[in-house]
Amino acid sequence: MSFFDSILHLNLLIMDKIEELIASGLQIDLIHIHDWLVLLAGEYLKKQYAYPIIATCHGLDTKRSRIDPIYEDESVSLVKSWTTLSYVVNP
Repeated sequence: MSFFDSILHLNLLIMDKIEELIASGLQIDLIHIHDWLVLLAGEYLKKQYAYPIIATCHGLDTKRSRIDPIYEDESVSLVKSWTTLSYVVNP
C-alpha cells in the first residue's frame, strides 16, 4: 500500500469511527484538524454535520518535508486542497 493510499485509509477509518460515536450519542462541539493527513475526514465531517472546524497545518512544502520528489505534484495538490478547506470552514 502506498503512503497516499494509507492516508486515504486512515481518513476513512476516522470518518467511520466518528460516525459510530455520533450514532452512540456523543455530542461534538468542534472538529480539530491537526494536519493535512486528516484533511479528507475533516472536510467530510464539516460538510456532513456542519461542525465548526479549527485547522492547523505545517510542513506541506517539499523543501521542509520529507516527501519524495516523485510526490511533489501530490504535495502541491494537498496545498490547494488545504486552501479549499479554508473556504469550506468559513460559512
